[in-house]
Amino acid sequence: MTDAEIFALGCLGGALPDVLRLIKGRHDGAPEFLRDWFFWLMFAGLVGLGGLAALLGQADEAKEAVAFGFTAPEVVSRAFGGSRAELLSRPVGPGLLKRLRWWWAI
Repeated sequence: MTDAEIFALGCLGGALPDVLRLIKGRHDGAPEFLRDWFFWLMFAGLVGLGGLAALLGQADEAKEAVAFGFTAPEVVSRAFGGSRAELLSRPVGPGLLKRLRWWWAI
C-alpha cells in the first residue's frame, strides 16, 4: 500500500467515531452541533489525526490503517479531555481552551 492509501484509510478511521455517533442518533433528527463551525474544525482535525496516526504507525494492511485512525482520537480525548463531570454542560462564550477541553471530553 502506498502512503497516500494508508493516510486515506487512517482518515476514514478518524471519521468513523463521529459518523457512528450520527448514525446512532439518526432517529432523533439532526444534532444541533452540526451547525457549529467548531464541530467541523475539530472533525477535520480528528480526520487528519487519524491519517497521521496510520502513517506514523506504519500500517501494513487496510484494517490496521483504519484501526490506527479510529483509535487516535480516543487517545487524544483521554489525554486532553478532563473529567466528564466538570465538563458536562457545553461552555458558552469566549474561552477557547475551555471549549477544546469540553469537546475532547465528549
